[in-house]
Amino acid sequence: MGLAARWHKAGGPTTAHRFRGSAALLAVTVVAVLFTTGAVAGDSRATVAAVDTPATAAFTVDGRVTTPLTLTVEELRRDYEGHNATSQFTKGCVTQNHRYRGALLSEVLTTAGPSFNSETASAKLSYAVLVSATDGYQAALSWGEIDPGYAGTRVLLAYEQDDVLLTRPHLIVPGDAKGGRYVCDVTNVSLLRLQR
Repeated sequence: MGLAARWHKAGGPTTAHRFRGSAALLAVTVVAVLFTTGAVAGDSRATVAAVDTPATAAFTVDGRVTTPLTLTVEELRRDYEGHNATSQFTKGCVTQNHRYRGALLSEVLTTAGPSFNSETASAKLSYAVLVSATDGYQAALSWGEIDPGYAGTRVLLAYEQDDVLLTRPHLIVPGDAKGGRYVCDVTNVSLLRLQR
């Protein structure tokens, strides 16, 4: 007698057999779902980016300096004298007015110790400061603009805008009619020597 005939004669699988088979299939399915869900949840937790805060979002000061710095907005506010500035500039077709408080860019760079070529007294005038933002935007100022012995513009690394604490400093250049050198969310300040 063939296998199919014997199976038919025996009445096929009993209800108990069918139940046990269904239960086993269900258990395997549940385990697979739980495993997949756990894996996905684990991946999600691993890819969640840490949220920047004024105490954790650091920026660096480097280039031609003797002591590179890594600072946060909280450290700027705590360790440097605060200065106020107001600005009015055009961005696109919109005129913006804001109040800022922050540290002088020149004072932060002085803390880092500019490494000027000492061959001549005016050697520092061949240096510039390049400021970079989180989105890759950059703006530059000459050292003579911020040096108190020359133009002495009170350029700020602002940690407050309109009395609101910022997560990252903003570069504020008082007197600029346009907003091109107002750099938001600063990540790096680099002192560079200009050479042909």
